[in-house]
Amino acid sequence: MVIVCGHRGAKGHVLENTLPAICKAIALGVDMIEIDARQCRTGEIVLMHDARIDRTTTGKGRVHDLSFADLRRVRTKNKAYIPRLEEVLAIIPRQITVNIEVKDPGAIAQVIAIVKRVHAQKQVIITSSFDTVLIAAKQQGFQTGKIFWSYAQLRKTIPRYLTGMTLRPLTSRIILARAQTLHVDYIMVQYLLVSARMIARAHAKGLQVGVWTVDDPRHIKKCIAYGADCIISNYPERIHAVQKIAQDS
Repeated sequence: MVIVCGHRGAKGHVLENTLPAICKAIALGVDMIEIDARQCRTGEIVLMHDARIDRTTTGKGRVHDLSFADLRRVRTKNKAYIPRLEEVLAIIPRQITVNIEVKDPGAIAQVIAIVKRVHAQKQVIITSSFDTVLIAAKQQGFQTGKIFWSYAQLRKTIPRYLTGMTLRPLTSRIILARAQTLHVDYIMVQYLLVSARMIARAHAKGLQVGVWTVDDPRHIKKCIAYGADCIISNYPERIHAVQKIAQDS
């Protein structure tokens, strides 16, 4: 059975990276919850995907420039507050894996300290697109996962003038070589990159494969057929539904 992972909690139902989103994911019966971690000016680790708080809250500014007191004064657009990592770990049952995507390379030391303080090392996997984060986490004995974006997604996300000639389409060979260099346990690939051949090659090298972010049931079905180990979705109940149809047929 594929691991069912709720993206930023259950983003399709409740505003991302909030305690209500985490609770919704738990209620939907997920095996894993993915969250985004950043460090604020006063050192606390909070849940926030973007570098700025503008999109999801009533406030403005960069997480790195704001104190925790500043962040606590604002509310998210679903009238919740921005949670600290400790608060999130406290409400997630231990049988559910917590996939902490570290968005800020400078935050990894504090993330590790918090997870160790609450004795959640066996529950947590550290994922990131930053190599330094993964190296530090692996040195401390954590499971790790390297995040890979598709070329098409990068071109949409990064302004053309920043890309120049430095970006190249990723091949499975490049992805797997990079993952092995970093000694990660997972490759977390954007679904446009995934193929049955890539997954088979990853498994042959002892790597597990997570695919993000997959909401269309047709794509979920394809990822399962390819042999994905984990599917990350804004609607995790759709993964359950696709698996049930497959079992009943």
